[in-house]
Amino acid sequence: MAAGAPIGARARALRSAAVAFAILGASVATALPQAPRADQVFRLDPRGSGEVVAVTGLIESHGLERVVVARKDGNPIRIDAAEVLEVRLGDVPQSFADATLLRERGELEKSVARFRVAAGDAASRPVVQASARLAAAETLLEWGAEDPTRFREAAAEADLFLGAFPEDRNVPRARALKGRAQLLAGDAAGAAETLQGLFQAGQAGTIGYPRTLTLQAGLDGAYAFIAARKMAEATALFDALSSAVTAAPREGLSRAALAQLDGLAELAQLGPGFVQLGEGKADRAEGFFRGKADGAQTGAGRAAAQLGYGEALLGLGKHRQAQLTLASATALSYRSADIAARGLVGLAKTYLALGDASEAKKSLERVRRIHGATPAAVEAAELLKTL
Repeated sequence: MAAGAPIGARARALRSAAVAFAILGASVATALPQAPRADQVFRLDPRGSGEVVAVTGLIESHGLERVVVARKDGNPIRIDAAEVLEVRLGDVPQSFADATLLRERGELEKSVARFRVAAGDAASRPVVQASARLAAAETLLEWGAEDPTRFREAAAEADLFLGAFPEDRNVPRARALKGRAQLLAGDAAGAAETLQGLFQAGQAGTIGYPRTLTLQAGLDGAYAFIAARKMAEATALFDALSSAVTAAPREGLSRAALAQLDGLAELAQLGPGFVQLGEGKADRAEGFFRGKADGAQTGAGRAAAQLGYGEALLGLGKHRQAQLTLASATALSYRSADIAARGLVGLAKTYLALGDASEAKKSLERVRRIHGATPAAVEAAELLKTL
């Protein structure tokens, strides 16, 4: 450019040169291959320290038996699936990243749509497609708390996952989710069969099926049988669960794991009382739960025993006593949304029986607002329509 060129012309020339450089720079950057972001697999320290360690690399296999991670040095690491605590995917499509952020923001409808896009992205790795499909099902289940029609959709989404990824590490989790969604969608019989099958897979020693998850499925399946009015099946499953928990090895388990087993043991022992309630035998259930409520040793057992005792008292028309007992059950049930919601519905019934519709409505509204993804939420919604 000539030294005597007008300032405006020189400025325009400089801007043109800058734009050309930026375009060239972008072209060069686009042409350079981008290394994929590493995945993280969190596992228990194989040296037995009890600590959690992270393995970084790209997941090549995510199976029920093992997870294989490719490292930068070219030597893959094979991890027993039972040792994997959490997986964080690094190399994901934009649709997956968008869906995750939308879910965190509570924009569930948009999140489901983006997870479905990611699940159908043929360019993505199988582990990413599987994780996206399962995340879509989980998000639908979460959305169901606001829109119960989504529960059936969540079960169908879990089925899609199970059909497409039958050997994925998260198959047991997807089966549990499907059973839960079926129950919340009103298909108690289908839920019971799904959850009983998951429990039985665990008892058969199927590789990759976590013990606590399958034992919990047995408990949930038994309650689902009661909801389906199949009392003999419920009794049999409670008995099988009780035997399984008693036989479960405890050596080397953490304090938290031992507490879970103890809680499941007490909950299984309460099964006969809930079967009696399901059969309308409130008089027998009252005696059963009175003794259990006094002797329960775990928080889960105390809350469930109080719930059963309160429901028995309600069935016998002892409304004041039932009210106090159900309020106690609700207060103790901080770890179980199902017990809390069921206790609140029972509490609302006592208020209605005692002529206090205002307090009844408050209890039912609390279920709708906080515990929408529980079996009791359906009954709460029906009762609210009458107030």
